[in-house]
Amino acid sequence: MGDERASEETVQKGEEVLEEVRHAMLNWIGENKRLEDFRLVEREVQLLSSRLVSATRRTTEVTRKDDSLPAASADELEAESSQPPEPSELCERYAEEQLQFEELSFCYGLRWRSKSSNGVDFHWVTLQLDVQRGDSEQRRLVDFEGHRSSDFRKDEAMHCVDHELVRHLHRWLLPSLASPVLLLDGSARRRGATGGQSA
Repeated sequence: MGDERASEETVQKGEEVLEEVRHAMLNWIGENKRLEDFRLVEREVQLLSSRLVSATRRTTEVTRKDDSLPAASADELEAESSQPPEPSELCERYAEEQLQFEELSFCYGLRWRSKSSNGVDFHWVTLQLDVQRGDSEQRRLVDFEGHRSSDFRKDEAMHCVDHELVRHLHRWLLPSLASPVLLLDGSARRRGATGGQSA
């Protein structure tokens, strides 16, 4: 196990988070003015933002000395030195954002990790998006995992999407959008859950 050095948790809720989420929704449609039937979509986004009744955001940041995982494999870095790597610092950030609309709730979960070893930075990102309508069972809409190194020798991404659920959300929320894929893009790129960064 790594030696934990620092941990900080922040919980935000109330009108400030609501306004930030609403602003992000309107900003997304503002960046897509070339959409087919833009005015209709814009009105639907405005109506949807007005139906947002609560929002809660929780973030946790942890920094620790990581001596449990190998700094990097020889294949990844083609290390010339035979000296064992020194323990590196592992930074982790967990974020969860829950958005409650009148009949629908979204839960964004993000885990971001980074470490440096032998002059190379490694980053891991996991994103999960769950949706629940009324009293029905919560369903996973998006599951994404990515891993990248600063020297680009590692650049991997895997994702799983419930396309049937995407089509349903398209009909429920923004039927004027030309494609359900556009709704998926707008949902997965929520900025609040990542502390101001696109997911």
